[in-house]
Amino acid sequence: MNNSIVPEQAVIGGLLINPRKVPDVMEIVNHNDFSDHRHQQAFRAIATLCDQNKPIDVITVLEQMADNGFTADLGYFAGLATNTASTANIRSYAQAVKNNSIELRLAAIGNEIAMVAHGEGSTEEKLESVNQLVSSIGQDQGSGIRDTDTVMKSLIEQWQKRSEIDGSLMGYSTGFESIDKRMMGLQAPDLITIAAQSGKGKTTFAMNMVQAVAVYQKKPTLVFSLEMSAEQLLDRLTAAVGGIPLSMIRNGSVFGSEHDYKIMPAAKKIKDANLFIDDRGGLSVAQIQATARKFFRQHGEGLLVVDYIGLVSGKGLSKQEQTAHVSGSLKSLAKELNIPVVALAQMNRNSVQRGDKRPVASDLRDSAAIEHDSDCLMMLHTDEEQAPLTTEVHFVKHRNGECGVDYLTKNLGVCRFENQEAGYQPPPPKERKFSY
Repeated sequence: MNNSIVPEQAVIGGLLINPRKVPDVMEIVNHNDFSDHRHQQAFRAIATLCDQNKPIDVITVLEQMADNGFTADLGYFAGLATNTASTANIRSYAQAVKNNSIELRLAAIGNEIAMVAHGEGSTEEKLESVNQLVSSIGQDQGSGIRDTDTVMKSLIEQWQKRSEIDGSLMGYSTGFESIDKRMMGLQAPDLITIAAQSGKGKTTFAMNMVQAVAVYQKKPTLVFSLEMSAEQLLDRLTAAVGGIPLSMIRNGSVFGSEHDYKIMPAAKKIKDANLFIDDRGGLSVAQIQATARKFFRQHGEGLLVVDYIGLVSGKGLSKQEQTAHVSGSLKSLAKELNIPVVALAQMNRNSVQRGDKRPVASDLRDSAAIEHDSDCLMMLHTDEEQAPLTTEVHFVKHRNGECGVDYLTKNLGVCRFENQEAGYQPPPPKERKFSY
């Protein structure tokens, strides 16, 4: 007899004599993990009866299987129930079923990888295909189709949890009160894009969020920095945590100055943070996907930051096509890993030509796909004439909430944005005079 069949029989037989074990088994396996079609259909029927709070025995299971369009042998399943003496080890049997399922999938993937390796396409395309195959191991091998009954039960549980937290954040705090209130925190599986013109503080803004998540909330955070080195990022982060002018850290004058006492405590906080940086230049989106999958499998759910989209290589002949591929891949990665992904993007200089220089979505550089793929699109703007110390955070797109503008105090000297005082109002628009 096939060795994989024995634990499957023990699981099905055990559930037929002790239905109270169904929740324990369902934590480990689903019907697709069973290699024998009879056992697949029986487990589906048992799960359905459990969801409907109906009795589970040989007769009710066979009736449910018949309702699902599968005719079963009464004698076979009655024999499974009769021959199963105890359910004491049913979780071990369920784990054996799961392990067999994974091993079969491994063998199948090995064949698929060989086909990819000898097939057509570039090396990068093959690598991305292989990464996707490998990441699927151990995941649900079903079709991904879920009925509304199943989804709604899960959703009702989420609603109840939300009601219990009484307006608290659903995700990780950004460190900014007004933005947390608007977004309910950085939530999975959102792609959150921060856009600004070069030198306007988007990396500082993102690293302030990293500071909140990795340093203070101690959540696993992975930053892909394609433009700056890890040392440069940590210079900035030290300045922000310690409230120390970045210039003094960079030129060494902080030691012996009035900020001397701040730098080592700030450095210790960062050293103890749950923060990891990959500063390789010229990364492809396939490399980012592979690294992120391995990282979050090892460390658990957290935050991923990519600085910035325009420096990541992707598929496509034109820059627009490559950028679209990168943004779409990052959104897919957020869903796959169930994490929030913060991606930085450049803005073009179209706003300079407009009377109202506040940003709009069309100011994004390289691809409109960034707006399409983003769940939340924030664009930074500073009116250098009227309010040079205030940065406007324009929520140009917010799929799960309201668009609008939040205001932060800009202090780039110490690499910080800070919450505005309560009741802050932006200055009225400056009257523009035109000559003819």
